[in-house]
Amino acid sequence: MSLKNAIRGRLRRLRRELRTLGGRDLRLRLDVRLPALHLGTEYGGWLISPRHTPRNCTVFSVGVGTDISFDLEMIRRYGATVHAFDPTPKAVAWVASQQVPAQFRFHAMGLAHFDGEQVFRLARDDYISYSTDMPAGVRSVDEVWCPVRRLSTLAADLNCPSIDILKMDIEGGEYTAIPDVLASGVPIRQLLLELHFDQTRTRLERAADLVEQARSAGFSLFARSAVGKELSFVYLPQG
Repeated sequence: MSLKNAIRGRLRRLRRELRTLGGRDLRLRLDVRLPALHLGTEYGGWLISPRHTPRNCTVFSVGVGTDISFDLEMIRRYGATVHAFDPTPKAVAWVASQQVPAQFRFHAMGLAHFDGEQVFRLARDDYISYSTDMPAGVRSVDEVWCPVRRLSTLAADLNCPSIDILKMDIEGGEYTAIPDVLASGVPIRQLLLELHFDQTRTRLERAADLVEQARSAGFSLFARSAVGKELSFVYLPQG
């Protein structure tokens, strides 16, 4: 990590701590201390546990946008097979324009708590990411209906009985998808999750509840990004 990025990270953590003290951010403790490795760009990267990342692992990367730096690093370092999912038009067009290795397998499909179709909305023309959870009062500039599947359906269709890393950045859709993911019965070794919330009490409580659901399902928080919304869990059931 460069000195510039290290300084930027410290400033972000300081701002997050100040927000937390003011009751405007999640107050979270790490459940376990593990070495963490950041893979990908500053914008699109994630923290993983190398100790719990085997060679030739299986990765489900849900929510691609226009940054697959994490996915490519997983392939380069670990020989991973990456199943990437994003049904939204800007992401589909961008991925189609890229040269990707054979281990990167793209599916124009979203993750949800049901099998079917769901409406995705775009807040601004210059945004990449569509959302199924547009905040109240925000008008969309585009709406598209896209196919979505439950995790259990995707895992069965792709013949993946277990997932080494499930990365999710689905723009608010995590609040309905994660409970179904946790109840799916699909073994997951690491869960990398971006929580989308603003600084209102209701949305902070919703985010905190989702963290507790992951913990109750046997996942331990081992890393948090400097910004604070990207959380990394490892499955370590008690007893």
